[in-house]
Amino acid sequence: LRFQRRPFDGDDDDWRDIRTTALTDAAGRFEVPVPNDSAKVRALAPPTFAAAPAVTDFVRPLAATIRPSRRTLRNGDWLTLLGRLRHAGEASDGRTVLIQSRVDGRWRTVDSTETAAGGRITWRYRFTRTRRTARYRFRFVVPRAKRLPWERVVTRQVRVLVHGG
Repeated sequence: LRFQRRPFDGDDDDWRDIRTTALTDAAGRFEVPVPNDSAKVRALAPPTFAAAPAVTDFVRPLAATIRPSRRTLRNGDWLTLLGRLRHAGEASDGRTVLIQSRVDGRWRTVDSTETAAGGRITWRYRFTRTRRTARYRFRFVVPRAKRLPWERVVTRQVRVLVHGG
């Protein structure tokens, strides 16, 4: 058998060979190679590899991280929140990420961004209206997306202290 993998957000042109083959036992059983990240894996049978392939979904739990560039700032400084979307493989590129802040006791979306290659998340904000020292809390939210197997993911919150100016 020959194996191929495809990201969850890919189409039929996105199947790529996995450099692993397998032989079936007398009962026709075989082991499918497990990918490092979530993906669809299909097994193709010789000699023409034209028979309908067996397709298996490997879904790892989606995880997102967040960290601030600095924890203490002054009014006028830039804050950069950095993070990464993990275990989605190539489906992590171009995903919408909501930036939320705690406002009046509730989480509110203040902006959004898209993940870059490798699921990297970067968001920048310049504090310009902080007159007195204040603590701000932020988190990333990755909404559920159609055609993908994951539910909404929320990062832990990070806190920053901004001194008024």
